[in-house]
Amino acid sequence: MATIRSFGFIAQLRSEASSHVIRYRNGREMQSGRGLVFWFVPETASIAELPMDDREMTLFVKGRSQDFQTVAVQGTIGWHVVDPARLAERVDFSIDLRTGKLRGEPIEKIQARIAGIANQAVQQYLGQAPVRALLDGGPAPLRERLQALVAADPALTDIGVAAVAVRLTNLTPTSELERALQTPTFEALQQKADEATFQRRALAVEKE
Repeated sequence: MATIRSFGFIAQLRSEASSHVIRYRNGREMQSGRGLVFWFVPETASIAELPMDDREMTLFVKGRSQDFQTVAVQGTIGWHVVDPARLAERVDFSIDLRTGKLRGEPIEKIQARIAGIANQAVQQYLGQAPVRALLDGGPAPLRERLQALVAADPALTDIGVAAVAVRLTNLTPTSELERALQTPTFEALQQKADEATFQRRALAVEKE
């Protein structure tokens, strides 16, 4: 966040190197760059401050498989600003000239856009295969597809933002479905254990 100090009818702004600041006067761009320090007249100025560091957002999506089973996907998506001038034109990053704080919630708007793209991609992927195939494949194929889609989506490139990293930690069914899928395995193991016990008993009887 930029630091602003007022001295009567003028003020000084000091920004961090991780922020890109654009100063406007009477609607015209006067100054633009990272880590700027400058004097300005609040009455005629408008200032936007954009984060240039890497950001990360949480991803949580529920969708249905081809056989109508609910599957949950969890992970994170990393993103950053690649064109601050374009982003400032499309999303309002103006700051309060007394406190240096953002007037609105532009970060939330960007992350909502990324989440919308990711949600649609995840749900389409889940709907193309039965739940057993999805679970056997794990999160890796979905991560690769999602990475390619968000990296090339024009809704992000048009505003000067790039999604740079997708990490998926879980691709899981509901707890009820998980128990149902585990039941055949448990039953098969139990059957093998019972057979082994029967064989030992039969062998013991023969020896006697």
